[in-house]
Amino acid sequence: MTGKFDDWIPFFEYLASSAAALLGLTFVALQINRNHLVGNKLFAASARTSLMELSAPLLFALIVLMPSHQWEAAAILVAILGYCVIFWHFVSYVVHRRDANRFHNWQAALLSVLLLDFGFLPFVSNDWQAILVLWMTFSGLIEAGWMLFSAHSDEGPPALPSSAGRLGEG
Repeated sequence: MTGKFDDWIPFFEYLASSAAALLGLTFVALQINRNHLVGNKLFAASARTSLMELSAPLLFALIVLMPSHQWEAAAILVAILGYCVIFWHFVSYVVHRRDANRFHNWQAALLSVLLLDFGFLPFVSNDWQAILVLWMTFSGLIEAGWMLFSAHSDEGPPALPSSAGRLGEG
């Protein structure tokens, strides 16, 4: 870690408070729009993943701000929870891929980025851990906004290249 821990306290205080606020706002936005999301298991999986991406920085920051400053424990716990949510999302995608639209296909393809994010978390320096959890905040917000846009219309991101196909199709 660059500098002493006291230099990091304001960063994690701001991260925890902003992550909590954004998590709450995203949860409310998902609840308001639940009629567009209900009935499609893939949107439910996307909502879980998005909320996990916003919960991870909050959980990480709260553990780091505890008196013992357990950066390693925070990273391992957040990584394990992240992998569980990603696995659940991937299984939901494979089972319900016939209902997938362009958003779901793109999101399934981009789960690899999230795997790397959570995978590197326990093994990188504290500076990089801070960057990764900050990235999770932005990623979760982008995912939630993209999901809500896709739920309201069939429009979304461009289709995957034909060679990529859908995950799970052989």
